[in-house]
Amino acid sequence: MSKPQAFRPAFYATCYQQLQQIARDHGYNLLIHGSMNRDFDLVAVPWGKDLLDHGAMIKRFAEVLGGSILMHSSTEMCNEMGHGRLGYVIDLYRFDKEYTDHQFYLDIAVFPGKSSKPVPPAPPPDRIFQQSFWNDISQIFRRPPC
Repeated sequence: MSKPQAFRPAFYATCYQQLQQIARDHGYNLLIHGSMNRDFDLVAVPWGKDLLDHGAMIKRFAEVLGGSILMHSSTEMCNEMGHGRLGYVIDLYRFDKEYTDHQFYLDIAVFPGKSSKPVPPAPPPDRIFQQSFWNDISQIFRRPPC
């Protein structure tokens, strides 16, 4: 009997470098928090001298990963958390099944800073993240070993 494959951590790990670069471009450092077994817990902390809008950073994450930002109300895409954090959820894969957890999603806590620069236009997302989610997974695991 073979062990079940842990696709979530492997998929999240492949996303991290690109997300980290987007965060840096917005003046934030992106930290991994959690096991990545269910969701991808991230923390964005102000890092650079000039911060860009954290909402634009979250929108860019969703665009690059082909996900959608879950709205916490009809007008808010984040919820307020303790210690000044703002919480965002980017849904990457969902079948609208309430009784099971067949989801891939990012749970991002942002410590907002004061934005001082306008948001530059975003470059086109990497080609691998333009394709459907399962095509991405199959491409990642079909790559020949190094």
